[in-house]
Amino acid sequence: RVYDLGGQVVAANSAPTITRLAEELEDVEFEDMKSHKLALIDCNGGQFQDLNVQTDYMSIIPLTMKLQAIVKETSNIGNHAVSGLLADPAPEFVLKNGLQSIPKSVAYGYTASGYGFVEDMPYAYVHEFARTSMLGKIRRVKGGYTSLWEKLKMRMPAEVFCRTQVVGIERDSNSVRVGIKNRETQEETTMEFDKIIFSGATPLVGASKVYRSSNSTDPSLVSIADEAVVSEGATLESHQVKNGMLVLGPVRIGSRASIGPFAFLQMGTVLASEAVVPALHRTEIGQYFVKTTPHSEPKGDDRDADMATSTTHIWQLLGIYTVAMVSTLSAAIVYPLFTGLAKSMQ
Repeated sequence: RVYDLGGQVVAANSAPTITRLAEELEDVEFEDMKSHKLALIDCNGGQFQDLNVQTDYMSIIPLTMKLQAIVKETSNIGNHAVSGLLADPAPEFVLKNGLQSIPKSVAYGYTASGYGFVEDMPYAYVHEFARTSMLGKIRRVKGGYTSLWEKLKMRMPAEVFCRTQVVGIERDSNSVRVGIKNRETQEETTMEFDKIIFSGATPLVGASKVYRSSNSTDPSLVSIADEAVVSEGATLESHQVKNGMLVLGPVRIGSRASIGPFAFLQMGTVLASEAVVPALHRTEIGQYFVKTTPHSEPKGDDRDADMATSTTHIWQLLGIYTVAMVSTLSAAIVYPLFTGLAKSMQ
């Protein structure tokens, strides 16, 4: 399931960064979409069905205005003001508030802007999109959204690789070698660097889907199986510092598991295959998530992951007692030396 459709639609008030970037590039133009229709076309018969998105959009305005009145009473702005109130999944939230479904104009506009599918998001994000685009023009980049980044690439002093996937990284004491593959030609090459910096600290994954940005305290301690989905803003915490001591707890994410937007996985968290962590949810340290079906029990690889987590906790416990033992032994050695030195000085 592809999440980012590349920002074919840009709402003027909800995408100020893109607008400012286009102005700085000077030769990037926007075209107004008020003359365009959003419609379904039958590929076989060519039948045209207008979706009437403008009329459809009006149905969400009363709810948006009502929520804004509530938000104004808080001292926060943006997502921080609505995250606690609108954390429910978007489809569930609109049902509770008198709408049968999210208006097509909002759902299509949200996805076409490159933000993902509304079904996977807390209503907080959908509300912010509806609010900021309600009074703004809906536009798109003339020549296609990709042309914006192609023009940016030409102006940058460094070499920029577009449509390129990192397929492997090798390190030794002298350099770092990065294997890349061009998605169009499928050609693979290797580049060598003195050092390399990962922006965003996103863990390396196989065929998994990592939606937009995620944070990891230590990517080397995070393993993500194939077809897993890590949503926007998710935090994967694989270590902590407690009382001056570093405590490690690898995070393991099973195949086809899903982590919702801005979820927080504490160290030692293990997700079994097809397990789901809801949006904005915070796991407990060492928590084991299984697929939400009746009578589900860990089997096969899941049981191995559970055993690995238990082993991790045993090592942490041994580390705590080892530090205490070394401290006691040091005191036992230093005290006689100190008392002997004090007596000799009298």
